[in-house]
Amino acid sequence: MISTPLVSPSNANPFILPGHWYRGNTHCHTTISDGRREPRDAVKWYREHGYDFLVLTDHNKVATANDLAVDGILVIPGIELDAIDPQIGAYHLVGLGIRSYAEPHQPDLSLQAATDRLRALSGLPILSHPYWMGLRPADLKDIQGLTGLEVFNTTCELSNGKGLSDAFWDELLERGTLIWGIAADDTHWKQQRDDPGGGWIMVRAPDCTEESILWAISRGHFWATSGPELRKIWVEKETVHVECSPVKIINFKAQGRHGHSERVRQASLITGASFELRGPEAYIRIEIIDDLGRRAWSNPFYLPTEEHAV
Repeated sequence: MISTPLVSPSNANPFILPGHWYRGNTHCHTTISDGRREPRDAVKWYREHGYDFLVLTDHNKVATANDLAVDGILVIPGIELDAIDPQIGAYHLVGLGIRSYAEPHQPDLSLQAATDRLRALSGLPILSHPYWMGLRPADLKDIQGLTGLEVFNTTCELSNGKGLSDAFWDELLERGTLIWGIAADDTHWKQQRDDPGGGWIMVRAPDCTEESILWAISRGHFWATSGPELRKIWVEKETVHVECSPVKIINFKAQGRHGHSERVRQASLITGASFELRGPEAYIRIEIIDDLGRRAWSNPFYLPTEEHAV
């Protein structure tokens, strides 16, 4: 019997919420900017490969309504702003749900100003590939309003092995910055790297509409993956339990030296693990790694104590 479900600071565990799981990619480029496929061809690829939704995020431009009308998949408009912040240097910022962007491109726009601008347009700001950009967690200490960051970016991983930003994410969480972790393709369709289909999120929502999907993402009701599957996360008394597809490693990650790693040797695989909380954990997030080195990540969870009440 589950006595105390894990909750996120949005007061819900997506693994026990009513609704359905929807697969989506939140970062994709087309010929509107520097991608090699026309928008409708890009959308069709994702539809044919089992995706429920796709966000088109061309550099500093928003796709038109004609680019969004493809049967069998929800296409959400978006944008990727790229600029140089005078204090932290170059950055890229994805905006989910941006339907129009009339502002002229400003190459010297600060990250906070860009975040505020996307928020004012009812968009969800997602920091793109921070490790690949050379950003540091300290660069975000005064930034307010970010919904998430890309914990994994397929095209950055393929280009120079810098697609994984999990340590960056943990440092922000340890500092008390609540931010969700996204896995995305950043698809460009270039011949030298096969970048579609390498990272995606599974969103728990009542239906596959733009309003429901974006609301669920804003609340952290999703998990991210480059392949393996998280199936269930819950806590019974003071023990965290995980069920997943067959993997080599299940990590229970907390701040600093806290947490636990369950792993197998040789050819065996595991489909679940448990970790008894020891008291000092400020948060727990789950990471699983399969025999091909692919990963999946939950968003951070907190026990519903007085300290983390929402």
